[in-house]
Amino acid sequence: MRKIKVLISLLVILSMTIGFNLLSRSNQGVLSNTKSSVNEDVVMSELSDTSKTWVIKNEAKYYKDITIAITPVNTEIKDGKVEVAFNVNVTEMLKAKAPKDLPVIRGMMRFINSEKDKLSPNEINAADNELNSWITELNGYIGKTETLNIDLKVVAELPTLSLTLHF
Repeated sequence: MRKIKVLISLLVILSMTIGFNLLSRSNQGVLSNTKSSVNEDVVMSELSDTSKTWVIKNEAKYYKDITIAITPVNTEIKDGKVEVAFNVNVTEMLKAKAPKDLPVIRGMMRFINSEKDKLSPNEINAADNELNSWITELNGYIGKTETLNIDLKVVAELPTLSLTLHF
């Protein structure tokens, strides 16, 4: 009986030793293979280009002369994903030639005109003052280059690089 207990104990210890040894080798291989199979330069270039395209697409409706400088700040590759934090510097100029060409001003003017018969003279005066305040402020942006800084986090699934953008 004593021999059986000793054999079972040895078998358990041997199984555990083999199991832990295989597990640690398996993890080392996965980590090194995952890291080495990802060409970080290609991934960074692709994510950078895709992010630039996305920013331009979203800004192009109202802005012209868009230039973008994009700098990776932090990169992490793990669990089949790559996460990159970018600092994006955008310089651009409004396409509008006057504040009244901007949707926000057109919307305010349309609202005031459509609601005039429902508003009191004081409310109409307050709405006109607010509209004029917006027009005065926006006049300072017409024809001038603006600079915009964005912190953008891109999460992409590997190997497809399907993206999720966070800012």
